Amino acid sequence: MCQSLKKARNGLTNEQIASNIGITRKTLQEWISKYSDISDTLKKGKEVVDKC
Repeated sequence: MCQSLKKARNGLTNEQIASNIGITRKTLQEWISKYSDISDTLKKGKEVVDKC
């Protein structure tokens, strides 16, 4: 999860994050829907970028 948080903080889109960790955007979306910790981690990382 930590890598996903760092990537989200760097302003990457979910598609870019998925590509960087070697999965498809669709798989990432499925994981986000299935696992709340992934969803929460990405949201927290993106909040930092949105506040700047």
